Order: sequence, then C-alpha cells, then structure tokens
Amino acid sequence: MTPQQLVPPLDPYGLPAPVWVFVFLMNLTLVLHFIAMGYVFGGTLLQVFLAGAREGSAGEWMLRRTEGPLSVALSFTITLGVAPLLFVQVLYQPVFYNANIMIGYQWFGIVFDLIAGFYLIYLCQGGKVLGRRIPAALHVLARLFIFCTLAYVLVTMTANAILAMNPDAWTAVRNSGGNFLLGRPPILIPRLLHNILAALIIGGVWMIALGARSERLETAPVAQAGAKHLRKIGALTVMVGAMFQPMVGGWPVFVEKPDVQHMLVSVRPASMLLLRALLGVLALLLLGLWSLVERPGRMTLA
Repeated sequence: MTPQQLVPPLDPYGLPAPVWVFVFLMNLTLVLHFIAMGYVFGGTLLQVFLAGAREGSAGEWMLRRTEGPLSVALSFTITLGVAPLLFVQVLYQPVFYNANIMIGYQWFGIVFDLIAGFYLIYLCQGGKVLGRRIPAALHVLARLFIFCTLAYVLVTMTANAILAMNPDAWTAVRNSGGNFLLGRPPILIPRLLHNILAALIIGGVWMIALGARSERLETAPVAQAGAKHLRKIGALTVMVGAMFQPMVGGWPVFVEKPDVQHMLVSVRPASMLLLRALLGVLALLLLGLWSLVERPGRMTLA
C-alpha cells in the first residue's frame, strides 16, 4: 500500500467555518503556546548551568528567581498546546492522525516524559529535598534531565509536523520500526534548529523582563547583582539568536516541497510564517511593556 492510499479523504461534511478562521485561531494559540514554552525551554537550560552555584551567590538567586514561575509556565505551555492541536486536527486530520500513528511510541512517550519532568521540577525547587540540600552534581543532573524531557517533546512534535507534511516518508519510517529519527529526512535538522533558536529567543526576552523587574523591585545586593546578570544573559541570548535565526529560519523554507513553501511564505491569511511573525512580535512587545511597568500590588507569576 502506498502512502497516498493511506491518506483518508476529507470529511464530507466540510468545515463549520471558513478555513482562514481555523488557520488564524491555530496560529494565535500556537503563538501563546510558544511564549510560555520559550520561558520553560530557556529557563530550564539556564538552570542547568546555575544548579551548581554556591549558596547565597548571585547564581543561586538567579536559579531561585527563574524556578519560581517554572511550574506555572509549564502548566500554561501544556494547556495552551492543546488548543492548536484541536485546530490542527480540524484542518489536517487526513495526515495528522497517520503521522501520529507512524511514531506512536514516541508520541505516547510525551505523556510519561512530561509527568517525570513536572514532578522533578517540584522536587528540585529550593534546591532541597526533605529539608536537605541536594548535592551539586546530582542537582545539575536533575536539571539536565528536566531540560532533556522538554527537548524530547520539541523533537517529537517537530517530527510529527514534518511527517504530516511529507506522506512520502511514511514508508521509510514504517520500515525503520516507527523511529522517525532513523530516517533523518533533510528537513529535520533545519526545522529543529529553527524551533530551538526561536524558543531560546523567547526565553531570553523573559529573562530580560524578569531581570529588569527584579532590579526595580528588590534592593538586596545579591538580588541586584543577580538581576543584572539575568538581564545581560537574556540580552545576549536574544542578540545571538536573532543574528542566526534569519539564516536558520530561512533554511527550512528552501528545502521544503513547493506546495509547503507556498503555504509558508505566501502573503495571504493562511500564511503560516507571516501570521505567526506578526502575532509573535505583538506578544513580545506586550511582554516588554509588562517588564517596564511596576505593579507590585498585583499578582504575578513569581
């Protein structure tokens, strides 16, 4: 049976609304998901390097400051990731479900992966377990494991999206036992790099916002030093990411199939890149404005 024969026909009843409505809602919810995910991805990576910081140092302050919102941000990342999946199912159900089946074990692994990472985030908060400080080496390994759980989700979701757009690759994946990574299609590496850089840039903006806000609201010397370092790390991450992202982000477009290229870059309501870029810039501007406004009397993420 060929991959084309595996693609079922579209729902004969059609969509309950125009296509552009679902495309817009899918991209809107995806941008919100990416904003929360950027904090989680960038924050957990930074915490790997901060886990061994000595007690009372600026590094430990940065670790505590970034881990405070982490469980909430991960909750938002998961819940905001459900909505775009629903719109993806409506728009691309003939290929979406089959792509999931092709990497079924990897896909189901996300559930157990996130559960393990979620509980470990709570266990590592404060750097202590049952009142005893976690040894530095073990703490670094735990933080690294948390980051790897999120990286696994990113890789699996990227693989799923690529498979949904490339039914011709289904036979090779099936012959490899359902392991998409064994096939290593040419689009995989540029897509992954593009997604990783985007997540780090968003995470860097979050670090700038947290650092700038903490500099104004906290007076302790260690907090001031940590806030400055946090702001500088965020700014460096954004600058380096923004420097390479145009090249890395453009790479996948050139190696995609012509119909996918048209869907990505065409100037129309259903253009994925254009719409997500506009929504993303707007959301990041709002985040920047939030970091500049003092509202100590209102509830925040941390």
